[in-house]
Amino acid sequence: MKILQILFVVLLASCSFLTSCDRYELDFDKEIIARNFNKEMDENPSPNEIIGVLDASSSYTRISFNLTSQTPEGAIEVSDQKDHKGEISVADSSLFDFEKHQEIKARVAMFNPDNADTINVNIKLIDLDD
Repeated sequence: MKILQILFVVLLASCSFLTSCDRYELDFDKEIIARNFNKEMDENPSPNEIIGVLDASSSYTRISFNLTSQTPEGAIEVSDQKDHKGEISVADSSLFDFEKHQEIKARVAMFNPDNADTINVNIKLIDLDD
């Protein structure tokens, strides 16, 4: 009978320990894995045109995106509202003029509750006959 009582106490203590862990403590892969975004596209796109989606993943279901810098200023925007993915779109289509800017460059910060990463966005414009 003593052995059963000891086993019961050990089992109860083990269950208490396992259930007291924070749900994220057992998740060892919290880093953000992301790649730079590179694209060639025709000049003079439509306003709000979707350029692409950032390639980023994490063990968390949500990654937040923040556009930290861009040249020229105001050319693109990054949204994380649709399916929690970083969607790049045209903010000011007048800046996508090959004669003014051959390339749009930006830096995007990505973060989840435990980690952050920054990637480069490079968009090369293709000159079209005007």
